[in-house]
Amino acid sequence: MIETTVVYLRKDNKVLLGKKLRGFGMGKITAPGGKFEHGETPAECVVRECFEETGVRITKFEQVARVVYDDLHYKDKVERDLMHVFIATEWEGEPQDSDELDLEWYALRDIPYDKMWSDAKIFLPDILRGKKLEAYFHYNEKNEFTDYWVKPINTDILITLSNEDFGFPTNNNYDKAKLKFGARAAVLDKDGRVCITHAVNKGYYKLPGGGQEPGELAFENVEREIHEEVGYKVKNLVSLGRTIELRGGETPDATPRIVDNQVFVCQVEKFIGAMQEEDEIEDGTQTEWFNTIDEAIETFQNMSLEDLTKISSDLGYRAHFWRNREIAILRAAKKYLERPAAFSEREDTTTAPEDYGETDYEDDI
Repeated sequence: MIETTVVYLRKDNKVLLGKKLRGFGMGKITAPGGKFEHGETPAECVVRECFEETGVRITKFEQVARVVYDDLHYKDKVERDLMHVFIATEWEGEPQDSDELDLEWYALRDIPYDKMWSDAKIFLPDILRGKKLEAYFHYNEKNEFTDYWVKPINTDILITLSNEDFGFPTNNNYDKAKLKFGARAAVLDKDGRVCITHAVNKGYYKLPGGGQEPGELAFENVEREIHEEVGYKVKNLVSLGRTIELRGGETPDATPRIVDNQVFVCQVEKFIGAMQEEDEIEDGTQTEWFNTIDEAIETFQNMSLEDLTKISSDLGYRAHFWRNREIAILRAAKKYLERPAAFSEREDTTTAPEDYGETDYEDDI
């Protein structure tokens, strides 16, 4: 798996593109970007690549998409490429041609899609209109896509939780924090019942979900976790936003973690069998269904943090975060489901309205 970035510089209804002069995709029209160097974040990579290929240092930019190219044929290998897509609106300097790109400003209506990678015409118009999305393209041996999907994603923050919310010590070392990404969902059946996983042997509850695997999109992440934990294939996945947890630890000198979960609501389609991990089996994890979202919220509200702390201080600490996180997710799902059009004859590419908001991988988040 490889990770890459690309950035579209926007100015006066124009976008900066360039003819690639060497390397993979030579001759095609593309935007500045390239592969990660060791230890880089997406933001660090895109700033460096843009400077190397255009001579400008972007100063105001935002990630607007994550795109997977599966079975991409690259340097005699078949790779999965996760591309982080950015839009930049401010920068230092003026773009100059380089040995990588022969640059040109294009009016949005004149973008030469016929000279670009074939997938660009699928997702680029949407992100240039301000949409945020995830996309997946499956390629053949000729590097032509044979299958794809594009789904809008909501990046608004539903809730931010920190040590201070629960009386734990303040930790000011978040510049050293480990960043964890994941996905969670409120999963409903055809009767509107919502499922929760119950670790019977320890007495805690969670919504289905978990950590991202390397190179995984949020939509893939949540579908995989629902399958593994509760055994269902789902439909009508709707992106509701994100939850952020600033976990400073139980002591002021602990190594902090930032947990960033993408949040969804969806419906079950059919049961295909769960594949629980060893710790879930040891905890006696089972699926329980509640007649309403309010009943599910009440279950989380009644979860005893004191009892969990007696089992393990770390378990009790983490439970403070996920209890409040799950309640926020369920409230957002309830608000979405109160909309007249929710889940009614819509394709599985919808996103919730924008008013819902206020690298290391592991499953237990």
